Amino acid sequence: MASPDCPIITERFQFTNGTTSNTSANGWTLNSSGLTSPVFFAVKSNRLHAEELGGIGIWTSNVFTITGYSDFQVAVKISSEGDMNSTEYVKVYYRVNGGAEILLDQRFGNFGTLDLISPSLVGNTVQLIARIYNYNNGGTQPSKYYIEEYRVFKETGPCSSASTIAVTATSNRTTLTCTNPSATLTAGSTAAGVSYVWSGPNGFTSTSVNPVVTVAGTYTVTGTNASGSGTASVTIADNKALPVVTTSGAVLGCASSVTIGASTPVATAQYAWTGPGGFTSSQQNPVVTTAGSYTVVVTNTATGCVSAPQTAVVSTSASNTPTTFWLEDFTSLANGTTVDTGSTPWSISNAGAGTFSVQSNEFMASFTAANEGVWQSGVIDISNRSNVIISIDLKSGVATSSDALEADDYMNVYYKLNGGAEVLIHSDGAGLNGVNNGTSTLSVTSPSLTGTTLQVVVRMRNSHATERYYFDNVRLTGTTSGGAFNVTATSTGTISCTTPTITLNSTASVSGASYQWTGPNNFSSSQQHVNVTAAGTYTVTATASGCTASATVTVTGNTTLPDLTATGGALSCSATTTLTATSTTSGVQYAWTGPNGFSSTVQNPTVTTPGAYTVTITHPTTSCSRSQTVQVTNSTNTVLWQEDFTGLTDGVTSRTGSTSWSTTVTAGSFAVSGNQLRITNTGTATNAQAVFTSNVIDISGKAGVKIEMNTRSVGATMNNTGVYMDYLQIYYKLNGGAEVLFSEQTGSIANNSTIPILAVSGLLSGNNIQIVVRGKATGNDEFYFIDDIKVTGSPISSSVTVAASASGSLTCSTNAVTLNATTIAGASYSWTGPEGYSSVQQNPVVNKPGLYTVTVLTNGNCAATGSVTVVENKTAPALSATGGTITCATTLSL
Repeated sequence: MASPDCPIITERFQFTNGTTSNTSANGWTLNSSGLTSPVFFAVKSNRLHAEELGGIGIWTSNVFTITGYSDFQVAVKISSEGDMNSTEYVKVYYRVNGGAEILLDQRFGNFGTLDLISPSLVGNTVQLIARIYNYNNGGTQPSKYYIEEYRVFKETGPCSSASTIAVTATSNRTTLTCTNPSATLTAGSTAAGVSYVWSGPNGFTSTSVNPVVTVAGTYTVTGTNASGSGTASVTIADNKALPVVTTSGAVLGCASSVTIGASTPVATAQYAWTGPGGFTSSQQNPVVTTAGSYTVVVTNTATGCVSAPQTAVVSTSASNTPTTFWLEDFTSLANGTTVDTGSTPWSISNAGAGTFSVQSNEFMASFTAANEGVWQSGVIDISNRSNVIISIDLKSGVATSSDALEADDYMNVYYKLNGGAEVLIHSDGAGLNGVNNGTSTLSVTSPSLTGTTLQVVVRMRNSHATERYYFDNVRLTGTTSGGAFNVTATSTGTISCTTPTITLNSTASVSGASYQWTGPNNFSSSQQHVNVTAAGTYTVTATASGCTASATVTVTGNTTLPDLTATGGALSCSATTTLTATSTTSGVQYAWTGPNGFSSTVQNPTVTTPGAYTVTITHPTTSCSRSQTVQVTNSTNTVLWQEDFTGLTDGVTSRTGSTSWSTTVTAGSFAVSGNQLRITNTGTATNAQAVFTSNVIDISGKAGVKIEMNTRSVGATMNNTGVYMDYLQIYYKLNGGAEVLFSEQTGSIANNSTIPILAVSGLLSGNNIQIVVRGKATGNDEFYFIDDIKVTGSPISSSVTVAASASGSLTCSTNAVTLNATTIAGASYSWTGPEGYSSVQQNPVVNKPGLYTVTVLTNGNCAATGSVTVVENKTAPALSATGGTITCATTLSL
C-alpha cells in the first residue's frame, strides 16, 4: 500500500453490519438490481462484503472534487476468500471529470489481498466503480469478495511543502454527559478546496467535516489543499459519573407507617422510589405503609446520569421476622456419609452403583449405571411456624467438556406437607439451566407453607460416572406462630367432574385484614374466600397494620377422563355406513347425536345421512365425559374433465392434450389473462361474438354428469340491452347434438362482484359432451372471466337401478303425459329430452314426443339412468263426401 505525502481522501467501511450506502461527501452506494438472491451484499465487519451474489453487484463512490491538485492517484484495496473459479472476478474502474469508465485493474478467482493503484491522473473530479461477480459454485467454502478501503492521494506535492493554511476546530459541546453522550466536531478554514482528516482518542480517525464523537479527549484536525496544510485541536471533557446512593430501611411492626430514606453527595439529585402495591414517590425520604422491598434510583439532573437501583427493606415486627430453624449444609460430615441422625436428620434410598453420598461438604450423585437415587429429610415439626420457605442450592457438572448429561438425567426437588403426597418445587433435566456439558448452579425456593409437619425430598438420576449432580444448604425459614397475627386456610371438598368448583376459606386472627391468594396455573385473587377449579397447593397471605402471615391448603381432585376413539365413514351406493366408537375404560355408556335430530345409544350405529356425528362417553367412576366428532361423507364424484388455466401464459387462446380447447373471435380478445379466460373489446357488430369450445369429452359409463364453471365480470358500464349489450352464454352439446343453453348472464354479473358466480348444468348422461361458451364484452374496459371449468360424473352402478315410463301417448285428446321414475330414498333426479328439454322433478309432465332420459343420483353419489319414448298419435281419419241437388220430387243422400 502506498504511503503518500498527501492523503486527499481515505475511507473505510466503519458502519453497522447491513449498511448499503454512505450519504457523506466521501460516501458510496450499491446497485443490486442485477441480483436475484445474493447471500450477502452490504457492510459486514467494517468492510464491503460480497458473498455468492449470483450476478453482478456494483459499488460506486461519490464524485470527489480534486480541484487545486496538479495530479493525483486513486487506489482500491480488495481481497478474496473461499473456493473460487476463473469466472468470478472483481473489476475496478475510475472516471475522471465525468468521462468514460477506465479500467484500473481486474482480478479473477481467489487472488488474496491486493491494493490496486492507478497511474498519475489529472482532473477536477474523480469517481470509483467496482463491478463484482461471484456465485455458489459448489465449492466447500463460500465465494466471498471484499472491498477493504478506497483512497485518493498525491505521492508528493503541496501537502509536503512548508506552506500552511488557517484551520479551526470547534465542538457543539465541551463536556459529554449521560443526557448528551455525543458531541459534533466542526472543522473550518478560510482557504478554498480544503479536505480534512481528524484524529483522536482510541485511534479515532475521520475525513468528515463534522464527525460525531462519544469519547472524551483531544481531537486534532488537519486541513489540506493545493497550497498546503494546517492543524487545529479541540478538547472534550467527560462527566458521566453515576450517583452513589445509600439507603436506610425500617421495621414496620404493626405500626401504620414508617419512613425510609436515601442519600447521595450529588447536589442536583432527583429521587424515584417504587415498591409493593404499585408504590411510587419522588421524595428523598418517603413514608410507607406496607412491608417489603423498596427500590430507589437517583438521577443527577445536571448530567442525566442515573444510579444503579438500590433497595431499602421494610420488615415486619420481630415476631413476624423469618428466621432459619433447620439447615443441613453437610459441614463436618465425612465423605461417603449416607445418613444423619442428629438435629437435622436425613437418609437415602435406592443408592445404586457409583457415588450417592456426602462428598467435600455437599451431597453428590454420580451413578455408574442408570439409576434414580432419593434423598429425604426427616419429618420436620413446623406446627409453631408460619410462612415456612424451603431453599436449596443445586449444581450439575461433568468430568470433562467432552462428556454430557442426557435428556433423561434430572434433579427434582419436592416437599411433603402434613405427610401428604410429594409436591414438586423444581425440575431440571439434562443439566441445570440447559448446560449439559459444563458446570451450572441454581438456587431454588418453595412457596410459603404453613402446616404441622414438612419433609424435603430430592430425586437425582444419571447414568454414567462422568455425570454429576450436587446439592447443598437445605434450609427452612419461617416466622414463629403464636404472635399477634396469624391466618388459617381450609377447603370445602374435592374437585371432580360433578363438582368442578370448590371454595377455599381464609380467616385472619385480627379483623380488617386484606388477603392475597396464589396457586396453580398462575391463580391469583385478592378475595378472602375464593372459588377454584384446579387441584394443587394454594397459599393465602393476609396483611393487617403492616403485619403479614401466610397459610397453605392442598386441593385434591379426581377428573380422570375416559379415552375415546371414533371413526366416521362414507355413504356407499346402498346409502348407509357404520360409525364406530371404542374406549379402553370399562363400563362407559355411548351417546351419539347427528344431523336431522339423529340420536343413538348403540356403540356402533348405522346411519344414512352425511354430516357431523358426535359421540359422548361418560366415565363410570368420575362421571367425567369425553366427546369426539366424526364426519360421514358422500362418495366423491369422479372429475372427468377440468381446466383452471393455471400455468398458462397470458394471451394463450388454445390448448391441446386431454383437456384441449380453443377460442375464436371476430374482434377483441378471448384469451388467458391471470390464470383465467377473459373476453374483452368484442365490439358491437352482430357477428362480433367470442366463442370457447372444449374438446369432445367422453362420459360413457357415467351418469349424473354435471358441468360447473366460475364466472364474473369487470367493467365501468356493462349493458344488458341494446346495441352495446354484453352477455355470457354457456351451452353443452350432448352426443354431438344441438347446443343447449344452461346459463346466461347479460350486463354485469352480480354487480361486478369479486366473488365468482358458479354456473351449474343439470344432471346429464350419454356417450360424450362438449362445452361451448359464447360472449360479448363490447368495450375495451369491459371484461367477462370464466375459470375452474369442471365436468364431474358418477359411475353407473349395478346396485342402483331406475325404471322410466310414461303415462300414455300424446293424442288429439291427450296433449300431455306424465313421465315416471322409480322412487329411491334421498336421490335426486334429472330428465333430458327433445328440443333441449330438462327437469329436476321425479315425475314431470311433458307435451313433446321423443326419447326422454332420467338420471338418478343417490346420497352415496351412485348413479343410474333409464329412458322412455313418448309416442305421439295424432293421425286424422280418412274422409270423403259427395253432394247433389235436391228437387221437389227427389231427396239426396250424402
